[in-house]
Amino acid sequence: GENRLPEPESKSIWELMWDALQDPTLIILGVAAVISIVIGVTLECKATGWIDGVAIFVAIAVVVLVSAINDYQKEKQFRALSAAADDRVISVIRGGSDQPIEVSVYDVFPGDVIYVKTGDKLCADGIFLSGADLKVSEASLTGESDEVKKGELEFNDVGRIKVSPFFYSGTQVTAGKGRMLVVAVGTKTFSGSAAVLMQQDGTETSVLQAKLNNMAELIGKGGLACALLTIFLLMIRFAVNFGQDNEGYENWDHGTHWREMLGFLIIGVTVLVVAVPEGLPLAVTIALAFSVKKMMRDMNLVRHLSACETMGGATTICSDKTGTLTTNEMTVMRAHAYGQDQGEQGKSTVEHSGDIAREILFGSIVFNCDDITQIFNAKGDKEPCGNKTELALLKWVLDMGCDYRDFRKTHSHQVQARREFTFSSARKRMSTVVPVASGHGEGSHIYVKGASEIVLGLCTRILQPDGSEKDLSQDEKEALSNDVIKSFASDGLRTLCIAYRHLDSSINIETAEVSDLEKHLTLIGIVGIEDPVRPEVPSAIDKCRRAGIVVRMVTGDNIATARSIARKCGILQDGDGCIAMEGPEFRQRVLNEDGSINQEEMDKIWPFLRVLARSSPKDKHTLVSGIMASTAHPVRQIVAVTGDGTNDGPALKKADVGFAMGIAGTEVAREASDIILLDDNFNSIVSAVKWGRCVYDNIAKFLQFQLTVNIVAIFISVVGSAILTESPLKAIQLLWVNLIMDSLASLALATEAPTESLLDRKPYGRSKPLLSK
Repeated sequence: GENRLPEPESKSIWELMWDALQDPTLIILGVAAVISIVIGVTLECKATGWIDGVAIFVAIAVVVLVSAINDYQKEKQFRALSAAADDRVISVIRGGSDQPIEVSVYDVFPGDVIYVKTGDKLCADGIFLSGADLKVSEASLTGESDEVKKGELEFNDVGRIKVSPFFYSGTQVTAGKGRMLVVAVGTKTFSGSAAVLMQQDGTETSVLQAKLNNMAELIGKGGLACALLTIFLLMIRFAVNFGQDNEGYENWDHGTHWREMLGFLIIGVTVLVVAVPEGLPLAVTIALAFSVKKMMRDMNLVRHLSACETMGGATTICSDKTGTLTTNEMTVMRAHAYGQDQGEQGKSTVEHSGDIAREILFGSIVFNCDDITQIFNAKGDKEPCGNKTELALLKWVLDMGCDYRDFRKTHSHQVQARREFTFSSARKRMSTVVPVASGHGEGSHIYVKGASEIVLGLCTRILQPDGSEKDLSQDEKEALSNDVIKSFASDGLRTLCIAYRHLDSSINIETAEVSDLEKHLTLIGIVGIEDPVRPEVPSAIDKCRRAGIVVRMVTGDNIATARSIARKCGILQDGDGCIAMEGPEFRQRVLNEDGSINQEEMDKIWPFLRVLARSSPKDKHTLVSGIMASTAHPVRQIVAVTGDGTNDGPALKKADVGFAMGIAGTEVAREASDIILLDDNFNSIVSAVKWGRCVYDNIAKFLQFQLTVNIVAIFISVVGSAILTESPLKAIQLLWVNLIMDSLASLALATEAPTESLLDRKPYGRSKPLLSK
C-alpha cells in the first residue's frame, strides 16, 4: 500500500455539533423544550404556544454552534501542523536495475533498496544489506538515547544484540552510510501499527467534563424536585378548592379542570427550565476558547478544549528530559586544555593560547570529525546533522571564533588527503591522519579523540599554551584522571580526551598499523560534554513546586546522567527524601507476573519517585496508570505527561493531559496528545498550568454568579406559583436573563487573564467539586 501513516478521519462540523449536544445540561433543556412545545400548541394557543419551546431550542443551538466551531478550528490548526513538509525525495533501486531513481517517500514499496546516510530520517522498515559504520538513533521508538549500530546480526557476551540488522521507520541515521531492503511501509511498519492502535483506543471523560456532568445531574435533580414540589402544592390547592366548594369548583368540569391540571404541568416545566443554568455551557465554551487562543502565544496548541482546564488541576507532571528539560544540543560544558582549566564551557581556551596551539586544537577537532557532521545546512540556516558528540565539538570551535566551514575550505587539500580510523567499541577512539600543510614542514599529524582514560594512557607529552610540548609524567596523568576526568564525570558530564602526534615523513601512513601511530601522543585537552539544562527550567520547576505540582523525570538515559540533570533542574534536592530508580528495578517491583500493576507496591514508590532512568515507554505508561489509579494520597492525582516518540503514544493517551513535542515529536505522539508544545519547552507547560487554573477560577466565578440568579428565580417561581397558581416568571424571560444578560457577564468573568499568584496555591485535584459547599 501507500507509504503513509494512517490519518484519523477528521470530524465534520455536524459531527462536532452532535458531540456538543451530548452535554447533560443541554439534554435537560431539550426535553423541557419538547414538552413545552407539545403542551403549548395543543392546550394553550396554537399561534403563540410554541414560542417558549422554540426559544429554548434557539438557546441550545447557540451553545452548540459556538462549541462546535471552536473544536473545528482547533482540529484545523492541528492538521496544518501535521501536514508540514513531510514529503521528500529519496534514491531507491527497484525492478532489478542497478541505476538509482528518485521517488517520493510516499511512493516507496517493499522490495525497494534505499541508500541511507548520516542525517537521513528513515521512511520505512527495512533490513541491512551493506554499509560502513552505520549508527541509528531509535530514541523516537524506544526512549533510549544511545545510538544503535547497524550491520550483520551480532550478539554480545551476555546474549544481547550488539549489532542490529533491522531499520525502523521514523528513526534517524546519525553516522555512516549504506543500503537497506524495504520490508514494510505505511501501516505495516512498527510506527504505523502503533498509530492504528492509538486511533482504536477510546477517549476517557475529562476531569472538567466529569465535574460539569456531576453538577448538571445535581441541578437537574434539584430542578425536577422543585418542579414536582410546585405541581404538588398546586394540586393541594386544587383539591382544597374542591373541598371548600369555592367558586368554579362546585362540580367537576372535564374541559376546564383537566386543562387547569395540565396547566400545573406547564408551570412545573417552567420551573425546571428556570432551574437549569442555560448560560453555563456557553460560558464554559467562551472561557476555554478565549484561553486556548491566548495559549497559542505561549506556544501551546490545544487540541482538546477541556485539557486546558484539566491542566490547572494537575498534581503531577511526568516529563521527558531531552529537549524538554534540556536543550537537545550536546555542548562542551567544561574544558581542561594546555594543562589548565579553561572555565565554564572552555571559553578562555583561545584567550590564553598562541596561534600554534589554537591551530593544533582546531585541527584536532575539525579534521577528526566526519564531513557529514554539520551545524548549518547549505543555505546557512542552523540545521544540525550528524554525530551529537562531534556537533558539540564543532559548536565549541565556533564559540572560540573559528568557523569550521572556513577551516575546511582553507585546508581542503589536507581534508581530501587524510586517512581515517573510525571509532569502534573495542578501540573506544577515532583517529585521523592528515598531512602537514604546505609551508609548515614535512610529515603528518595524527589526531585522536575518544574515551578519556584510554587516550590519556596513550599520551606521553602535553601541549602548552604557546604551542610547545612538555613531558607528561605518570603522576601528572593520575592527577588529571582524579582532578579532571572524575570531577567532570561527577557533574554528569561525558568526558572526551583530545590528543595528537607529529609523524615524520619516514612513516608510511598508508600502510602503517593504527596501533603504531596511536602512541607517544601529546595531550591537547579533556572536555566535558552534556546536553545542558534549558536556562528557564530551574525557575519553572521551582514555580511548580510552589504550586504544589510534583515534577518527575522519565528518561532513557543512564541513572548518573539523569540524577545530575535532575539536581541541576531542581527536581532532586538534598535532604528531600526522594529517590531515583532505574526502569528494570521499577518493573520488577510494581508489575505482577501477568503484567498487571501491583497497586499496593506502586503506592509505596510513586510518592517519593522523582527520576525514572533507563526507562522504556511502557514504564512511563505503567507509572502514569499507577499514579492515576492511586487512592493513597489525600488528593486524587491529575497527571500530565510529555512525550515525543511513537511508543509514548499509550502514556499520552492514558494521561489526563498529554503534551506532545511540536518540533521533535513524531506524528503518532502528536495524534495521541491533548496539547502540543510548539517550542518543546518545559516553561510552556507552566504557562498551561496558569491558564488552566485561571479557567477553573473563571468558571467557578460564573457558576456562583449564575446560580445565585437561578436560586432566586426558582424561589420566586415556586412560591409565586403556589400563591398565584401561575409562575410570575415565564421560561422565555429566564432564557433572556440566562443567555443574554448572563452571557455578557460571562464574557467579563470568563476572559480574565491569569496572574503569577495562581501558582501560589495547591492544586485542587480530581475529586474537588467546582463549587464548595
